[in-house]
Amino acid sequence: MTHHCDIQDFFRDSRRTFRYTLIDLLSKYDIQDVMAPEEVHALNRIFETYYAEKINNVRRLQEQAGADMAI
Repeated sequence: MTHHCDIQDFFRDSRRTFRYTLIDLLSKYDIQDVMAPEEVHALNRIFETYYAEKINNVRRLQEQAGADMAI
């Protein structure tokens, strides 16, 4: 359950930081170097599928923030 809370916290923070990729998550906990590239790629596919809605929400916020800055 703790890891799920960590991911939920990560996505809550991503609404402010716009860092929402698996690599961003792995970097946050400094564990990006403990996996082989093939493992990261496979985990990324799962991450992007399972959290697609959260990722898309943050992307929309990022686009909106960019549009607001252009005004």
